[in-house]
Amino acid sequence: MGNRLSTLKPRFSSSPALLLLLAVIIHVSVVTASRPFERAECAAYITAEYNKTNGTRWNSSIIFSIVNIFEPILTLYGCETICGAGTGWYPDIGPRLVDWFLPIFLLISNMQFPLIGTERFFLVLHLLGDPIDSTWSLLDKVDSWNRCYALAGKRKLANEADICCLTVVYAAQREFENISDDELEPTNINITLVRKTASELLRQRKNETLRTVFAVALYIFQVVSAFVPSVGASSSPSGGKIGTAMLLSWLVSVVMLSNTIGDLGSPAIVNVSVWSGALYSYRPNKGLSNSGWKLAAISALPVVIAFGTSFTVLEAGPTYFSCRSLFVIGASAYWGLSALLTYTFSRKAVQSCFSSGKHLWCVILVKDFLVAAPILGLIVASSCGYWNTCYCWGGGPVHGDNTKVPLNPTNIFNFNNGEFYPAIVGTGLGFQLIVFLVMLGFGWNGLRALGLRLPLLNWMTSWWWERRVVQGSDRLAPVAEAEPQWENRELSCMGIMNENQGGTQIKLGEE
Repeated sequence: MGNRLSTLKPRFSSSPALLLLLAVIIHVSVVTASRPFERAECAAYITAEYNKTNGTRWNSSIIFSIVNIFEPILTLYGCETICGAGTGWYPDIGPRLVDWFLPIFLLISNMQFPLIGTERFFLVLHLLGDPIDSTWSLLDKVDSWNRCYALAGKRKLANEADICCLTVVYAAQREFENISDDELEPTNINITLVRKTASELLRQRKNETLRTVFAVALYIFQVVSAFVPSVGASSSPSGGKIGTAMLLSWLVSVVMLSNTIGDLGSPAIVNVSVWSGALYSYRPNKGLSNSGWKLAAISALPVVIAFGTSFTVLEAGPTYFSCRSLFVIGASAYWGLSALLTYTFSRKAVQSCFSSGKHLWCVILVKDFLVAAPILGLIVASSCGYWNTCYCWGGGPVHGDNTKVPLNPTNIFNFNNGEFYPAIVGTGLGFQLIVFLVMLGFGWNGLRALGLRLPLLNWMTSWWWERRVVQGSDRLAPVAEAEPQWENRELSCMGIMNENQGGTQIKLGEE
């Protein structure tokens, strides 16, 4: 067994990042059929033997160090001989899955689903198979709203409320009629029709930000309960469980962004297919020109932060760089490759030779499934003990046959559970929220025009407008006229609420 394990070290060290996942799976499949590794029971057994007068005494090929009989350190051969060479599945699989994956499921279910039929649920597959492209697509939608706001601002309308109303109509035209900025700019407008149309569009707009805030709060509560015994049931959090679960922490910022954007429209006013604009998290025509490269960079941040959080947690002792670390590297690289493939398939030159429209969407979905299925499966398996072996527990991918397996490093456990894990996880989630705020700031003009309701930021925006007026800006009307009521944009656009809940026809010219 030791010789077989020794052949794995060069594979791990020389394989490309995308093969790391396969190498770890192959390794574990070799040892899974053996007697399972039971670390706690094995440590208790060895301690008991050394406490006996006539107990077993093992030589240096088995025991590496017995300075503290309560914290024995075994060689890899000794660990596999005494403790078992197979995978030791955790006895508390059910609570582990509930503690970490139920909140993640709630986060996913709180994504903003467009009203386009059952096809909308493929959003989840694309999200999990390509989180970078999903985030980039959401930001690209917000950026298009920013451009609509800039075009509306060039009209020099009477007040800011009318600019925002025109922004809403421009955004709807771009989405439902696929009109470019150049086609929007010379359009004649009737401000009365603009206000009426914008009012109807905003009434039908869906936004579930508050519901998502509750889902994120539940997720954070579950994280806190994993570290505080008085709040949760776990008195000894597992780094393997926490590390792999945090690989999905990018969901926090992405789901909040999705619900902040909301859904501009309903079946009453639009019938757009999922592959041609109805799904905000899939926009194949975006590119790197203008601000596109900035959007792409920001979109990668949630996954990069999730990788950093997960990898740092797993790098803690006593395992340090282990099998789970290899998995995290491979999974993150796989997501990066997925985004690169989506971008490549979506280029017009590739579409003309390969596939486009519905066929391209099907190709992307197949690719997303091939990415998401193994990653999610291994995250669940890892949290249940898939890599709980002597080889992985001792950092075998780095040390090979020289691996030393500490069975009961109490001081390291106490430090990790009480200080290291909470600090790293809290920092990682904090960065996810910061990235979400950066996304809001990037698309603030467009989001504000389409009725984003954030009282603090709206108050700051009102103050900013007033300062501009006081300084004598000739672009704005007096504050009383220029400042709309952000908490009820429908009233700002129309003046009164229309009871008509039917479909809206987008008009800009004479009625």
